[in-house]
Amino acid sequence: MRTPICILTANDKPLNALITARIISVKVTDNRADEADQLEISLDDSDGALDFPKRGVKINCKFGWRGHSMHDKGDFIVDECGWGGPADTLTIRASAANFKSNIKTEKSKSFHQKKLGEIAKSIASANNLKLNINNELAKINIQHIDQTNESDLNFLRRLAQQNGAEMTVKKGQLLIFKAGSGLTASGKKLPSITITKNDGDQYDYSEEDRDSDYTGVSARYTDHGKATKKRVTSGNPEVKGGGDDANTKTKVLKGTFASKDEAQRAADAEMSKKQRQKAKFTFNTAYGIPEVSTETPVTLLGFKKQIDQLKWIVSKATHDYSSSGFKTDLELEASV
Repeated sequence: MRTPICILTANDKPLNALITARIISVKVTDNRADEADQLEISLDDSDGALDFPKRGVKINCKFGWRGHSMHDKGDFIVDECGWGGPADTLTIRASAANFKSNIKTEKSKSFHQKKLGEIAKSIASANNLKLNINNELAKINIQHIDQTNESDLNFLRRLAQQNGAEMTVKKGQLLIFKAGSGLTASGKKLPSITITKNDGDQYDYSEEDRDSDYTGVSARYTDHGKATKKRVTSGNPEVKGGGDDANTKTKVLKGTFASKDEAQRAADAEMSKKQRQKAKFTFNTAYGIPEVSTETPVTLLGFKKQIDQLKWIVSKATHDYSSSGFKTDLELEASV
């Protein structure tokens, strides 16, 4: 019988026996982008002996199986707690990004003639985060971009997505990486995993209807030499250069970009994102896979041929530890 293990520390110190004996469940949600990784701990408070934890406490979480290596899921900062019942339960929620800092505070500034890496580094430093960015992405030239009444978190996410990348915060690092590449932010190849039907008890495949959605993306930019606005496209729009006509299949990006190159990168990035999300697959494992994280390449075996032959990438992983065991729920995506 496999025995799951969960190790928690608070401000770098082991939790006392009073707390560990009351653990009902520990859940870590590993998000690729849009939001930081999340930690949720549920504790038995049936005797009312527990106090609410202070916000700002740093909690580290590791998962694994007895006799095997432990896998560090990162540090989390407590930002919310709740209590309810019956039975009386204290719930602690924490985020990988310290949202008590200025990372979610709206601000306004402009960046001119900067590289993406330079912009990201200044924001990471301002929020006491270490930057980890793909070298190719770091060298991208940004002619001009405005951050207007927008948080650093939302601004950098928008900038990354416009350039075919994703942004998230993990283990005290601000990560910017190519989505769907199967690579870490530093460009190292992630080890792949193989999943068969026997590895879980529930799975679901879905494929978007290609005919009901856009087939091309259009972006506007300013031609400073001619003082006019022009347009670039990506994909296969039914009407070349279209988008304002409701009958076309072209999605028009909002706003006007500072250069043709920036507009083209944004259009290509949006089209790539759409193609990457054409097929989705969810899988609930019988036994947790603590080493898996977002961007991990996955090979599926024993499902349908059309499903097995696709190149899958983990877009979200939820690790759930409780008295009933340890499991991992996966969300995968692939291009059809």
